[in-house]
Amino acid sequence: MVSNTSNRSLIHVRFEYEEAVEARRDILFSQIVSLRIEKAIRGYGFYRMKELDLKAALYRKIKDVRMTITKLEKTLPKLEIPEIIEKKISGKPDSVEHIERDGGDGDIENQLKEIQKRLDHLQRDSMGL
Repeated sequence: MVSNTSNRSLIHVRFEYEEAVEARRDILFSQIVSLRIEKAIRGYGFYRMKELDLKAALYRKIKDVRMTITKLEKTLPKLEIPEIIEKKISGKPDSVEHIERDGGDGDIENQLKEIQKRLDHLQRDSMGL
C-alpha cells in the first residue's frame, strides 16, 4: 500500500535538453545575484559598525573638549571689556562695502580709489574710538 500512495503523489516532469540547460542557467544566475546581495549586506554591516565606532570616538572627543573648555573657563580670569567697546560689540556691525568685480574687466584705477576710500573711512573710524 505504501508504494501505491507514493506513486500517486509523485509527479514527473520531462524537460527537453534546451529547457533543462536554460533552467539550470537561470538557477545559477539567481545564485549569483543572491550571493552579490549577501556580499553587499555584509559590506553594509561592516561599514555601519565602523561608522558607529567613529561616532562613539567623536562623541568622546567632543566630551573631552567640553570638559577642557569648562576647566579653562574656571581657571582663566574673567575678561573685563570697557563699556565703549562692549557697546560697539553688542551694537550693529559696521557696514562693509563690497566691490563688485566684473571678472577682471573693471578699471584697476577705480578699484584702487575705492580701496583707498575704504581705508580712509576705516582710519577715521578707528581714530573716533
